[in-house]
Amino acid sequence: RESRLAGLELAGLDQTGLGEAFPGWQMQSFGPSEAQFYQLVDGLCPDMARYRTLGLREGRIAVFYGRPGTGLILQRLVPVAPGDLSAADRDRLAGGVVLEGEAAVERFLEGLTD
Repeated sequence: RESRLAGLELAGLDQTGLGEAFPGWQMQSFGPSEAQFYQLVDGLCPDMARYRTLGLREGRIAVFYGRPGTGLILQRLVPVAPGDLSAADRDRLAGGVVLEGEAAVERFLEGLTD
């Protein structure tokens, strides 16, 4: 998901003109203050591929693709029970921990079991 201001080159365009300004994208909605587009692509979007969010789910640590607010996708559940975590780690995971890349996830998880 991406948001941007229209700018002078897009301001005042009607629905057809705005649609033509974004080839390859499908218009989902069009209104006086906002237009929404979507595009289907193979694989993960760049934000999902880059970031991971860790949290708690089903009594385990969950690793999601993406950041909060981006429609997280579950990557995997880690077999470390929240009951085995310190209170501080449980609180951090309950709020969601955003990390960049798989290496950062592995370092974080290793730090939980020390």
